[in-house]
Amino acid sequence: MRYLSILAFITFSFSTVYAQTAGVEITPLSNNYFLSIAKQPVSVRNAASLEMPFVDDFSYNGPYPDSRLWVDKNVFVNYTMAGNAPSLGAATFDGIDGKGRPYSAIDVYGTCDTLTSQPINLSGSTGRGIHLSYHYQPKGLCFAPTLSDSLVLEFKNASGTWVSIKNYPGLAKSVSLDLVPPFTFESISIDDARFLHANFQFRFYTYGRRGGAYSQWQLDYVRLDKDGNANKNTFRDIAFAELPKPILKRYTAMPWKQARAQVRESFQDTASMVIINNFDVELRLPDDNSSITASTGQKIVTRQRLTGNSDTVFFKSKISKTTQPLSYLQGTPAFFTNIEAISAAETAVTFTNQIWLQSPQVQSSGDLTKAAIRNDTIVYNTICKDYYAYDDGTAEMQLTARGLNQQTAIQFVANVSDTLRGVRFFFPHINGDALPTTLFNILVWKDSLKTTPIYVKRNLKPYYLTDRADTLQGFTSYSIDTVVVIPKGKFFVGWQLVGDVQIPIGLDRNNRDKSANLFFINNGNWESITDALGNVGTVMVRPVFNRIKNSSDLSAVQDIALANVMNIYPNPANDHLNFDLKEGLESDYSVSIFNVAGQLQKQEILRGGQISLTGFNAGLYFLKIQDLKNNRVFNHKFVVAR
Repeated sequence: MRYLSILAFITFSFSTVYAQTAGVEITPLSNNYFLSIAKQPVSVRNAASLEMPFVDDFSYNGPYPDSRLWVDKNVFVNYTMAGNAPSLGAATFDGIDGKGRPYSAIDVYGTCDTLTSQPINLSGSTGRGIHLSYHYQPKGLCFAPTLSDSLVLEFKNASGTWVSIKNYPGLAKSVSLDLVPPFTFESISIDDARFLHANFQFRFYTYGRRGGAYSQWQLDYVRLDKDGNANKNTFRDIAFAELPKPILKRYTAMPWKQARAQVRESFQDTASMVIINNFDVELRLPDDNSSITASTGQKIVTRQRLTGNSDTVFFKSKISKTTQPLSYLQGTPAFFTNIEAISAAETAVTFTNQIWLQSPQVQSSGDLTKAAIRNDTIVYNTICKDYYAYDDGTAEMQLTARGLNQQTAIQFVANVSDTLRGVRFFFPHINGDALPTTLFNILVWKDSLKTTPIYVKRNLKPYYLTDRADTLQGFTSYSIDTVVVIPKGKFFVGWQLVGDVQIPIGLDRNNRDKSANLFFINNGNWESITDALGNVGTVMVRPVFNRIKNSSDLSAVQDIALANVMNIYPNPANDHLNFDLKEGLESDYSVSIFNVAGQLQKQEILRGGQISLTGFNAGLYFLKIQDLKNNRVFNHKFVVAR
């Protein structure tokens, strides 16, 4: 990656600990993987101003906001960061830019994410009845903003000047990791003549810490309309508020061999979901259609009607958690038998669960029609392939083991004996790759953590890879180089620090009920993280039961020495560094320079055989040279002498 730091210096002045105990700590992310690999949309200003109504509930796959409605692309549109939103999806504001990197490598306060509307035509309006309404939430599932942080709303007047309208401070006191503050509804009347012009715009921005996913705010269901009802915290929409859960009981993914061996123990017989009633009246629980289809073509569930206590169930509040039996509409208990009909010889089966509402959307007002239709359907894929997972593939925070040679482990259960082939880790980028001296061991236990590990793979380096080098959702792969048979029953996969280093692992906060499967050494004894810190989430570690290729092999860092590719001199250096290539073209190499605090000082494509060191203070520096053509990475250190 282009944004690196040195793990040996991971004390990071801006890496605030959110929760910790002896042996483990939880901190905010400093990079966003999904933004880092996404193709940014081109910033386009509409040829003509938009007309009212303006509506966005962010219930679409981001990671960027809809360019037809918004000018900039800094916020992260997602389904996972908010909690109890008025509809599926929200826009997340933090200190990470649209490329997935922190705005600043040092601990400074300033303007962070900004979300600016396209121009909207308000000319000719009297202002009567025009309202901008929205729902906002500090923190969500992640890092809480403090009183020093703020969410700001501004309007642009006819002369092009931005005018501050609202300023929301962060939370008055430190909050627990488990707290999910509610969304707050706000409605702003636009009756000031300064804003009633043909190119009116509004924007939200946050002020806070610019070094990562700090000071987080969630924004949802933004509406600008001349309807007098726009100022009410109710509107004609029934929406899904969350994605459906996996149809597996214990995991988000598991090997098909394991799932097929005990279908009734592995799969749910009901599916729960969260539906929000945003109307201002009680409504009958809406009818529901759903389908679960296997990638083999097998129909598992078709046209199942959502059921409640009776046919006359009403919403008692805005949020209703409902349960859907997984069987045919006719009542035939066919769910398990249909899964059992899929051959055990399949190497991978994906179950696509799609649920859609037959709700009173015909009553929807025109301004909500598109959003109301969009948030009436949810889809989730449950993968039964060759790996176990408790996570959903997204990290909201990161967990770091602490202490000399600390050990951490996650528990799984095998339904039948199988051979472990590898382990995948999600390493959140921490502004960089680790030094070669930052190492860890992989350990595997069977039955109990009180036994001796049945396998240890030593002195591994945490590789931080792009999607070009390791295509499984940013996970780094490590192969098992011997036969490790996992018998039926419990087994544990874990990692041990080599020395007193720190290696963050992705933490999925949406599966907090899986915390009980994570264990760490506390005062010499194994302890569940749930007992120590509560339901914090699940670490993103996946044991694999098929042959995989090491990510280190893919990046080939250890196979080729830098000296075989280029010479770098002088060392110590003064005004510049020289690069004599032995392989490839200069345009093939990106060079990044970091100081001893891991802060990026300079980055550029190699040109002219040298890089200027003008403005560099005397001291030790680190180079990262990335071969853009062959995806190799080399490290080098040098001294600037003045």
